[in-house]
Formats: sequence, structure tokens, C-alpha cells
Amino acid sequence: MRYYIFGDTLNGAYDSLFDIPDENRKESLLDTASLQLDMKHLEKTIQQILIGELQEKGYSQKDIAKLLNVSRQTIFNKMH
Repeated sequence: MRYYIFGDTLNGAYDSLFDIPDENRKESLLDTASLQLDMKHLEKTIQQILIGELQEKGYSQKDIAKLLNVSRQTIFNKMH
């Protein structure tokens, strides 16, 4: 791949060819100071989604329990 640059902007340096982020202008998309992540809630939500998807595909509670290596009662409890 070749690039041709016309003009007097290079001054012999390659820096102007690349985007260089301005650290002073950088806006934070995520405020890490106030970020709180409840991993237990996240895990429960993912399990519920997974169980729901497997049920929609025709898997029984017994099949799902076997796939996830848990009891059928556990699957029942996670669904509710």
C-alpha cells in the first residue's frame, strides 16, 4: 500500500500521517470512579438468558441441567 501526500505539511516527519490523540481534549466515556459492577447479578442474568435461549430451542429442563452440570431444581430456581 502506498500513500502520496501533496503539500508542505510534513516537514520531514511522519507524525502528521497518523492521528495522535490529544490527552488534554480526551473526554472520558466511562467514569471509573462511580462504576460499580455486581458480578453476581451479571452472572445470574447471563444464566437466565442462556436457559431461556436453550428452552426456546427445545431443550428440556433436564437437558439444560445436564449441559450446565447442575440439578433440575437449580434450573427451575434460576428461571424464576
